[in-house]
Amino acid sequence: MSWLLERQALELGETAVLLSAFQTAERFAPGTRERYSNLAESAAFVAALGTGLEGEPARGVRGAIGDCGPDDERRFDFALTYDRDLVMNAASSLMRRVQPLV
Repeated sequence: MSWLLERQALELGETAVLLSAFQTAERFAPGTRERYSNLAESAAFVAALGTGLEGEPARGVRGAIGDCGPDDERRFDFALTYDRDLVMNAASSLMRRVQPLV
């Protein structure tokens, strides 16, 4: 599912905003880093959230810590919508956690 959403963001180009949550920094693997760097070259905003992720986990990608707590209580979800108000509310909530690029 994540690859499908990433491809759609790539197709949207400069209008795309991609906010992805990873359980831990280890889940943001080398192949993922490369894909997200490529996405950041064309998308308006790309961020990766996860425990242990640094401020710029890949070139052009903004990082932030993610949800914390025991593994069996962590929250995971995804959404694909073109409802602008819903997108803005969700994005605003996540973007408050994102660190600025250096």
